[in-house]
Amino acid sequence: MKKIPFLYSLFLVSFLIVSDKTKAQTSNQKFTEETVTEEPSLGLVAGYTGSGYNILEVGIGYQPWQVEGLFVEYPFAGFLALYEFDPSRKLYGTSLNAWYLSGLIAFGLNVNRYSDYKNETYGIKPMIGISSYRVGLMWGYNFFLNGNDIENLSNQSITIKYYHPLWKRKSDDISSKYSYR
Repeated sequence: MKKIPFLYSLFLVSFLIVSDKTKAQTSNQKFTEETVTEEPSLGLVAGYTGSGYNILEVGIGYQPWQVEGLFVEYPFAGFLALYEFDPSRKLYGTSLNAWYLSGLIAFGLNVNRYSDYKNETYGIKPMIGISSYRVGLMWGYNFFLNGNDIENLSNQSITIKYYHPLWKRKSDDISSKYSYR
């Protein structure tokens, strides 16, 4: 239970950062004239998932489209391939994620596999939360497809991930543009 105050504090600080950034942008730019654009990119992802367990995540991310946003800098819409592990016990996994980070709302879908060398489970986890500066803070619920015999692997989790682009591609093709307004 000691993790709950920490996670609540982290969520609160993240929400304040996002709302402060949104407020600053709305007062300094007109919604119809100025947008923030992120080019297609390939990069690294690092994250943490917890709720009864502590899982560290590392992997690659790919944003195939140009993304425009009105509310935040550095929006992200793309895919993540992650290796996940708990450093305090023999638990590891892999996951494929589709993520959309827009600031006021962020959501994703995760297909995952976890193992503790004795048991193995597969799941699908929808997620929802907030984001800013390519950082997503989300709550998710893992629907285990074949049951779950792994000790302390909960259905519910809080996830925080950061995407850092290493390579960006200029996109002049209008068909590769993804925009929300």
